[in-house]
Amino acid sequence: MNRSVNIAKNLIQTYRAMSVQSRFAFSTREEEWLDKRTKSQEKVYFDQEDRKAMKRLLEKLNTTSKFVEDSEYLAPQNLEVENILKRYHINYTQALIDELVDWKTGKN
Repeated sequence: MNRSVNIAKNLIQTYRAMSVQSRFAFSTREEEWLDKRTKSQEKVYFDQEDRKAMKRLLEKLNTTSKFVEDSEYLAPQNLEVENILKRYHINYTQALIDELVDWKTGKN
């Protein structure tokens, strides 16, 4: 009988310990879940903001790089066309040179 009383007391103590431990464990898991959720929402938000910023930056780079590329690329071509026209003593205007360069580069 004494042994069964000890077993009952041990079971009660174990049950109490498990219920207290599981309550705290649940709150910890819940906090971890909320932390993970908050972090993931922040990550999504900042990823979207980064995408928007990168898109704006790429658009700006494309517009400026096209201008730089065109001016750097077309200047020698303009000179080539001018030299050819001068060699054959053809009167020319800048519009004619631009049109010939566009034709040569296939921008029509």
